[in-house]
Amino acid sequence: MKAIVHFIVCFFTFCQVLAQQTPFCGSWQKILMVTDNWDCNDYEHGLWTLVFEDNFDGNTINTSNWFTCPDGWHRDHGDELQYYKDENIILSDGILHLTAKHEPGYDTVYYFDSLGMHPQEKFFEYTSGWIQTKAQFQHGLFEIRCKIPSGQGFWPAFWFYGNEGEIDVFEFNGSYPNRPYMTIHNWLQNGNHEQCSTSQSSNTNFSSDYHTFSLEWDEFKLLYRIDGNIVNVFYRYLNSLGVGMPYCESFPTGLYLKSPFLPQNAQSLRLNLAISPEGGGVGNAHAPNSQTVFPSSFDIDYVRIYKKNNPNSTIQICDFQNIEPNVLTADTIIFSNGCETNITTNKAAIAKANKEIILKSGFHAESGSTFHAFISNPTNAATTQTTPIYDNNTEDYMEQKKYLQKKHREPSVLLYPSPNNGNFQLNIEVFAEGEDVDLEIRDIYGKTIYLQRISGSIVPISVDCPSGQYFAILKCGRNTVVEKFVVIK
Repeated sequence: MKAIVHFIVCFFTFCQVLAQQTPFCGSWQKILMVTDNWDCNDYEHGLWTLVFEDNFDGNTINTSNWFTCPDGWHRDHGDELQYYKDENIILSDGILHLTAKHEPGYDTVYYFDSLGMHPQEKFFEYTSGWIQTKAQFQHGLFEIRCKIPSGQGFWPAFWFYGNEGEIDVFEFNGSYPNRPYMTIHNWLQNGNHEQCSTSQSSNTNFSSDYHTFSLEWDEFKLLYRIDGNIVNVFYRYLNSLGVGMPYCESFPTGLYLKSPFLPQNAQSLRLNLAISPEGGGVGNAHAPNSQTVFPSSFDIDYVRIYKKNNPNSTIQICDFQNIEPNVLTADTIIFSNGCETNITTNKAAIAKANKEIILKSGFHAESGSTFHAFISNPTNAATTQTTPIYDNNTEDYMEQKKYLQKKHREPSVLLYPSPNNGNFQLNIEVFAEGEDVDLEIRDIYGKTIYLQRISGSIVPISVDCPSGQYFAILKCGRNTVVEKFVVIK
């Protein structure tokens, strides 16, 4: 059973996603999805756990994590002008520098045919650096903090490749360091190549300072962020209105369009700095000219990879600002266990536990932030708000107690359970404070399917409606609250 957190998630995380226009490329397949019996207990809203990290603190690249380009290997995709060398992979002061140099000369390149491998000397104007992970990954949150080079001809990229597909988290045309290109590729078995691409012009020059780029990849989407802000999303499925479907639980049975592009298999993560040929590269780039500065480097502060937790676990939170998304799901959730945890103004935290939620000294929820805590009881599919547990009567405890008492007086509604079969309960005591409430229920198309004036603190509701997503709109005086829920029959 899932507690009602979906409306909160939408408003604080995925309303941004739904607002994105997924590029409509290629031949989307029309399919019938029968989802009535789907098991959506896939912890899509779970906490991210760090599973791979390289901060590049040493003097040489960690060959346990990374492949580099072997001697004689040359990627001639698009007639790139560089030759990759290990000497161009430089670590200093905790930064990885993939360095492009103007080093005209001949290097050995191996070509392959039916008779085997053949070395050949080839002239290259430039050298540069390349690394890729030894492990392959599928699904997760992939993040780097980096600074790109600026200048005509530079072509830095953060991307995935393997199994007849490619995901470009970003590519830059060095002449336009404010415009990342985001692309997914598919090489079909008949040898044809298809791609779906978009770019985002920005007021930010990404070569002037370090910025964080991330890709959230799961079964239903590729979600791109820059400095924590969603900038693009590719969906695997669109509904009949052309709206992307971000979660398993968002699907009612019906017809959908399926993207031909999103990868189906694990891929290696790659970082490189290529040199564009004239009219090649990304964005119809030009080759370097007399104004292009060499040496220049693609500078990477760190690479981190996260996986989502199984909800049947205990998690301890020490730095809530680094949690994506801001919804925690586990058996037991402990806040501020020997550390400070701040939920700052305009931030939201939603904790959903099967057993207990513990708030210890050091937990602060500032004025203007939002904190919701729910306990899921699988025996009766009910959700209740937990009572915080503190270490002692410290000043922190008194501040937090006052804050939570204040929060309890603010208008709020609990709707549970969700998903449900059309029968659920509304706890409107805090929202209405004894006054009558007008309840309206609408489907995802905005059609009103239910109207009723309700009163009391806990009100049972029964709605005869098919499986799908719905919105409960509650009005009391000048206050209005909207709660999203899912019906599965």
